[in-house]
Amino acid sequence: MARKPLTLEEREEISRGLAKGLDNKDIAVSLGRDESVISREITRHGGREKYRAHRYYSRGFTLGVGSAHCK
Repeated sequence: MARKPLTLEEREEISRGLAKGLDNKDIAVSLGRDESVISREITRHGGREKYRAHRYYSRGFTLGVGSAHCK
């Protein structure tokens, strides 16, 4: 199965879930994603205390990640 990159909306939902103190599993269920996707996203971007959706989404476009969304 092809991997689908997280959208800005999904990253914002992760950020909101973390602010509410939700577990990764609860966030994953609400997004219809696997828990490992959520865990990797959070870990890659500073952990539960430092995660910010917008900062990393913008950086991804700068680095060429997610360029398919720019078409």
